[in-house]
Amino acid sequence: WFFYLTKFVKILTKQSVIQLADKEICHYSGIMTLEKYRKEKKLTYQKLADLIGIKGVSTAGTVLRWCKGQRVPRSNWMKIIKKITNGQVTAASFYE
Repeated sequence: WFFYLTKFVKILTKQSVIQLADKEICHYSGIMTLEKYRKEKKLTYQKLADLIGIKGVSTAGTVLRWCKGQRVPRSNWMKIIKKITNGQVTAASFYE
């Protein structure tokens, strides 16, 4: 039965890859990105910046750049992001 199970998994995997061909690779790999988290929670960039606790002139712009992968947050911000997302968004999310 192991042979049949292996064959089934291969078929299932091929179907999943075909179905996910138009989607972002992060959705397939199961990694929660900051952008995906923001969209799922229906947060604006400004609201997410407020949640994280960023202060300054362009807080929404900072979060936008993190979400779009244009910049990577420093380790102190990554720790805060991990905490406010209950571990869903980790440092690895920014390097995928």
